[in-house]
Amino acid sequence: MATSAAPASGAVARARAGASASLSRATTTTTHLSPRDAARARGRVVASRVVLARADANDAPTTTSENAPAPSSEPRAAKKRDDDRGDRNRGRNRKPRAKNRASSSSSSSSRIARAADEPIVSGAAAAKFMGTIDLDDEIDAMEIFASAGALAREMSFVDAGGPISATFKGTIDDGDLSAALLSVDDDAVASFASSSRPGESAAAATATFKGTIDDGDVSNLFPAAKSKSPPPPATLGGHPELAFLCDPLAVKSIASDDATDPINSAEVVGRCNDVVRRCKSMDDVLAVVREMTAAGVAPAESTYFAVMLVCRNVAAVGPARAVEVYDAMRLNDVKVNRRTYDLAFECAIRGKRVADAMRMKEDMLAEGVPVGAKMYTSLLRALADNDVGKKKGSKHRLIRTCKVFEEMLSTGVEPPPAAFNALLLAAGRAKQPDLVARTFEEMVATGVSPSRETYETALHAVAAGGLVDVALDVFGAMRRDGFEPRKSTCNSLLEACASAPQPRVEQAFEIFYAMTGDGGLGVVPNRRTFALLIDAAVKAGEPSYAFDAFEAMRDGGVEVTLTTYNRLIHAARGSNKGGSKKAVDGLATAMKLFAEIKARDDVEPDEYTYGSLLAACASAGDYDAGETILREMTAAGVGHNRVTRHATITLLGRCDKWREALAQYRALVESGAPCEGGGREGRGVVVDADAEKISAGGDPSAPECALGYGPNRDSYSLTFDAVLSPGGAEAAIASVALEEGGGDAFIHGERAAAARAVYRDGVHAGVYDEPSASVDASSSSGGGGGGGDALRVSFTHMTRSEAIVATLVLLEGFAGMDVVDESELPSGVFIGAGPGTKGNAQRRMIAVESVLRAASLPCETIEDPRTYVIGVRRRDLAPWIAKMKGSFPVHDSASLAAGAAPVVAR
Repeated sequence: MATSAAPASGAVARARAGASASLSRATTTTTHLSPRDAARARGRVVASRVVLARADANDAPTTTSENAPAPSSEPRAAKKRDDDRGDRNRGRNRKPRAKNRASSSSSSSSRIARAADEPIVSGAAAAKFMGTIDLDDEIDAMEIFASAGALAREMSFVDAGGPISATFKGTIDDGDLSAALLSVDDDAVASFASSSRPGESAAAATATFKGTIDDGDVSNLFPAAKSKSPPPPATLGGHPELAFLCDPLAVKSIASDDATDPINSAEVVGRCNDVVRRCKSMDDVLAVVREMTAAGVAPAESTYFAVMLVCRNVAAVGPARAVEVYDAMRLNDVKVNRRTYDLAFECAIRGKRVADAMRMKEDMLAEGVPVGAKMYTSLLRALADNDVGKKKGSKHRLIRTCKVFEEMLSTGVEPPPAAFNALLLAAGRAKQPDLVARTFEEMVATGVSPSRETYETALHAVAAGGLVDVALDVFGAMRRDGFEPRKSTCNSLLEACASAPQPRVEQAFEIFYAMTGDGGLGVVPNRRTFALLIDAAVKAGEPSYAFDAFEAMRDGGVEVTLTTYNRLIHAARGSNKGGSKKAVDGLATAMKLFAEIKARDDVEPDEYTYGSLLAACASAGDYDAGETILREMTAAGVGHNRVTRHATITLLGRCDKWREALAQYRALVESGAPCEGGGREGRGVVVDADAEKISAGGDPSAPECALGYGPNRDSYSLTFDAVLSPGGAEAAIASVALEEGGGDAFIHGERAAAARAVYRDGVHAGVYDEPSASVDASSSSGGGGGGGDALRVSFTHMTRSEAIVATLVLLEGFAGMDVVDESELPSGVFIGAGPGTKGNAQRRMIAVESVLRAASLPCETIEDPRTYVIGVRRRDLAPWIAKMKGSFPVHDSASLAAGAAPVVAR
């Protein structure tokens, strides 16, 4: 249902006016590059992939599977393989695919030459490639079977050592097999008919074509009978279509006139292969092959091919079984031709036997069989979708994909759009949007025409990385190539605006109006469209935009789900703290939305609804409203998760109930094992792609902890703020740092002791390092005061609250030292406060300095162009330790929380 024009009032009035201009660059600019720029683009992306490929040179998957046999042929010389590959490359006549192909030929040639001189991976660990080619491209199997004369003799397997010397078997030890083969004579088939009659032995019935064959299996497959009588007709047990094998005259009539060995002529083998193709299980295949072998027919390449067709076409067998057939073929020294390689590789890919497919590709290259673009593309997609070897995850998948892509280029194979799709997909999953952008740029620069899948894959990856400008460029190129944007395409542009480091909410609404307005793209928005608009508004701190999107959603008749309400309640909270008028108004708006949820029969509030409401109460500093929400949450039977615990801790801290906040932190600790990156081990997180709702599964028999995650790093940081003061850790330290002697009571008080106890919990959980344990003792020639060893501590990757508490823990450690002589102390203590990835370095340095001054410990700021450092000299540290010895109380967080007043829904 098409939505009507969204309201133009409020904060989005100027967004509609700029809607047509937002996508102007996407529809008018051109991305065609000059020859020099094209060469540079190719060089940058190749360099990026080479770095990834070389980052894990030992990451190439093993080329042998767990059940694969040891190769029976002699090792192949690497030099011969390289020479053969070089001959193939020199003989290939490549034509440019686009006009600007010639402009990038020099860079392509240099890249190929570099790949030849400096291989990305060498030796046994080199990444190997193989692909899938349709069987229609090869000679039909029936044409081969029907061929006569020299072709029939060439395609048949005839071993001069005897009519049954070539056997259809799995991995058989040479010693076990040779004895059985030598004992077979012309009358060995006499026992065949009786072996398949009712009541046959279990050993004979279980002889199978797979794995290693025991001695008993070999004796049943190759009986050592000594009688010279002709084989009896197969009237009992044998396959009716193979009865002709027991009639020499019938065999001779089928074989060509010039066949020297009628039983192994191409016509007879082809007729047997037809029977194999019609089998519906591997047991039937094995029975037919045993019957052929007993009659003297040596399975040829075409027989193995027929068995692989059964593996591919019969679901009960499965394509992965074809890998065993391929291994048996290699073990028996049956020459593998191109069509068999294609089929074996196709089956390996379908069966997700990617390591075996890589091994087949290596065999092809070693034997001079060219690997085409279609096969490379199939392998690239398999590597992007599947883990190979011990190293798992999207990063290692990307490295393997890059290796094979570079190998394809180095062998002179032109990558089709589907090959670029696989590389873009792997880079996007590994969260490498910059590599996606450079790969797409190279693809266009080299003249490859992207498909719709290529455009959408690239657009989705760069949008998830927040690269708005790149996303608009890709979108513009897509429209110029004649691909009309779909709903998911426009949503990717909105995702880019919401995911940008500085969310572009106005630009998101301009794109929205270009999608839906008069004369626009004519795209009908869905729930995800509005969810992304609301997300962009929330992240940008512009709640008015979020509610404009909500009104447009209602006007357009799009269903408003619970996740939409949760987003709006979160937006209503705003970014204001301390009970400001905006925060109070935001709480009122959130309560109205909550009333709407309760008035509906089709939705029920969940943990995220209550968590957002509690966060709104915390922003407004309204403890009574928060207590009411907690009561309703308990009455509704909704248990706590980390979101609700965090909101409750923040609410209690803002309302100066630090012991109760500490008790909520302890409840969070007891609900599950600490986890830095997510939830409790073994419990997954499910993401609804349409609604973008995150929910977690749990044990319904334990409602209190059904969604109980242990604390993560944010849990510790917000608990520091809650226990130190209603205004947070920074406000607590700033209020006492400049007062003469005012810091002693705070530094040695229970609040500071509680913060230190929580930090020690984080050390035990592996979230933080012990400050005294992370000290680096090294020689210092300046600033130390004594010229001896100095202690250096780094807080560069901490938030300001974390740095404040870590400094308190460090002081506690110094106060507990037993110092007899000043010389036992370090020449100085240097605390590095920046640069870092979390928080502003200068403000972090000021926070650390405030703690030292509140503790009455003299300190100095040391000028360093690379970082912010605060130093304490030995001569100042020694008297401070003597004064403060034993004055820091040590408690654990559980004992300090024990005296807290009860909170509803604990």
